[in-house]
Amino acid sequence: MKIIKYFNELYSQKNQLNLLNWAYWVIISVSIVLAAILAIFNQSLGAALLIIPILCLASICLNMFVWRIIESIAKKKTKSKIYKSIVKIDKMISKHDRSKSTKKSQAKRYSKSSR
Repeated sequence: MKIIKYFNELYSQKNQLNLLNWAYWVIISVSIVLAAILAIFNQSLGAALLIIPILCLASICLNMFVWRIIESIAKKKTKSKIYKSIVKIDKMISKHDRSKSTKKSQAKRYSKSSR
């Protein structure tokens, strides 16, 4: 029951990579056990069935590799977007500060000329 709760928690957190890895590990474990049992009765069939866990291991490795590449690209893009937005905000603040100082200097000039 704890395993089902754990999977539900992973699903609710949208943690697809961990769910995918668990699914592959379950397929690998079941197919190795089936291959071992079938190898007792028919060695060639059991050996042929071992292709499934080998393919699952290869796909786990490829999925992890591709997932990490996509994650790093996404992080770079979000960092650059955050940096651009920070630069925009800085420009807006400095423009606002300049307009304030210009208004103050104009007010000072006006008050001096009106005296």
